[in-house]
Amino acid sequence: MHFVGRVPDPDFYIAGFDVGVLPSYFAGEALPLAVIEYLFYRKPVVATNVGGMREILVEPGSGDAAGLLTALDPATQRPSVPALAAAMRRYATEGPLYAAHQQTAFRRQSAFGLAGCVEQYEALFEKVATGAQPLAQLPG
Repeated sequence: MHFVGRVPDPDFYIAGFDVGVLPSYFAGEALPLAVIEYLFYRKPVVATNVGGMREILVEPGSGDAAGLLTALDPATQRPSVPALAAAMRRYATEGPLYAAHQQTAFRRQSAFGLAGCVEQYEALFEKVATGAQPLAQLPG
């Protein structure tokens, strides 16, 4: 493991990763761009199960996952280092699991591309404009 600090071109490093890791404890972690970047590189993700992580990593319908989610430490409400290490170890030792999550990462990234996001915004704006969904009922 090598920590390089802030870099101007993170793509160079992400391309060399085997797994993306985001040990967040922020409950409002709605749409972490780092996780989406990992998906675009077909990288499985190890993350804490906070905010919108599950919705990003788990494919609706099939339930296939693009990563492993770990719980926060119940005593500290911070990421559990042993749980994160165990999840990373699974990818190092369970080749079929790693390959399956890598394939799901490739499929999941399409949900976060520009075309997909524009389509979802258009559908939402159409619902609001026609009164089908009042602003007061929108999530968040």
